[in-house]
Amino acid sequence: MLSDMKRYFKEAMGELRRYPLIGLINVIGTALAILLIMLVVMLQQVRVASFAPESGRDRFLHVNAGTIGYVGESGYRSNAPIGKPLFEVLYDSLEHVQAASLYGCRTDVARLSVVGGTTLSADLLGTDEGFWKVFDFAFLAGHPYDRAALDARSRVAVVSESVARRLFGTINAEGRDFLLGYEPFRVCGVVRDVSTLASKAYAQVWVPYTATGQDEAFFFHNLLGWFRCTLLAEHRSDFAAIRSEIDRRTRAFNASLEATGIELLPMGWPYDQEKASMAFVGNVEPDVEGARRTRWATYLVLLLVPAIST
Repeated sequence: MLSDMKRYFKEAMGELRRYPLIGLINVIGTALAILLIMLVVMLQQVRVASFAPESGRDRFLHVNAGTIGYVGESGYRSNAPIGKPLFEVLYDSLEHVQAASLYGCRTDVARLSVVGGTTLSADLLGTDEGFWKVFDFAFLAGHPYDRAALDARSRVAVVSESVARRLFGTINAEGRDFLLGYEPFRVCGVVRDVSTLASKAYAQVWVPYTATGQDEAFFFHNLLGWFRCTLLAEHRSDFAAIRSEIDRRTRAFNASLEATGIELLPMGWPYDQEKASMAFVGNVEPDVEGARRTRWATYLVLLLVPAIST
């Protein structure tokens, strides 16, 4: 075996000396193909691989949107993020779910300031208390807000390390006051900065969604609003049982809506991490198997192109 490898190496070096330009093109083409394959793999991995504060990605189930169908009007649908009442009916307090969280469907740019001091803009996300159980943030100071703060519409906030340093000059900012827009808030905790690759957990400032009135905005008989939710299953093997319970709740809920002329269309929700990463619109269910076949076809083409070109 070793002698064969030496012979192949000598033959390859001989070809390179005999045809240096063609050899160089072959080497560069093969290296470029490998680089592109690695890039495609990495782009997929950052969407599904677990890392803090989304260390539970292999156990996540996400609901990004709800879809309303109109009875007797085939094909006519309305689609939007979910409302708080729908979360409470379908996704809260499920068996085999370790924690569940309802939080804003996107971050908003907020103006933060300290009286007589710094003013800055930061990405703001409204959440419930379950958010801190689903996602594993590293607290550098203080603590997360709890259910009592949510129910009381308390103006408290968890801020990122970089925001704390820019506002107060230190990460030991627990108990410090600042203005969010024109409203006074108090820091209850400081966490390590979160990468934007953590698409669900990312923000720079987190506040109870009740403090901004986000929970009061819903429509279509309380079905839709401005939220998405994430469930943290006890085990990935529990996904089937969780979905079965959600299906049962959905059928019962639709029965209660019969007089309204509308119904909730499940559209396959909740999605696991891989499927949710492909969901660009809420009313079209992603084709996971098709996406996987496309990726493998891409790998094959990238590998074959250098060989065909020579």
